[in-house]
Amino acid sequence: TNDDFLLAFKSFFNMNDSNHLTIQRKKRIVIAFLSKLQSLRHLIVDPKNSIALYASSLLLMYEGVEDEPSISDESVVLKMIDFAHVRKQSGVDEGYLHGIDNIIRIFNEIITFIDTGK
Repeated sequence: TNDDFLLAFKSFFNMNDSNHLTIQRKKRIVIAFLSKLQSLRHLIVDPKNSIALYASSLLLMYEGVEDEPSISDESVVLKMIDFAHVRKQSGVDEGYLHGIDNIIRIFNEIITFIDTGK
C-alpha cells in the first residue's frame, strides 16, 4: 500500500533520528532525489523516448558525512536498472510514469513530515 511505501522510504532515510541537523541534511537529500526524479520524469514523457520499461527498477543511493552541511550531486544517485524487458512503443509508458509520480508524491510527503512532524 501507499502507507507501506511511505514507511519504507522513511526507514531508508532513517527518519527516527530526531537530531535537527541530521533531519535538515536528510531533507536536502530528499530534495536532491526529487530533482533527479523530476528530470527522469521529463525524460520519460518526452515523445522522442517512446519506450516501455517492463519490470525495470530504480536504484537510489546516498552517502556523505553526517555533519557535512552541503549535499553534492555525486552523493545522491538515482539510476534506472533492470532493462531486460524494454520495448519500443508509441506514446508514454503510463505505468512507469505512474510509478515515478508515486515516488515523487511520497518524497513530498516525507518533506512535509520533516517540516511539520505529521
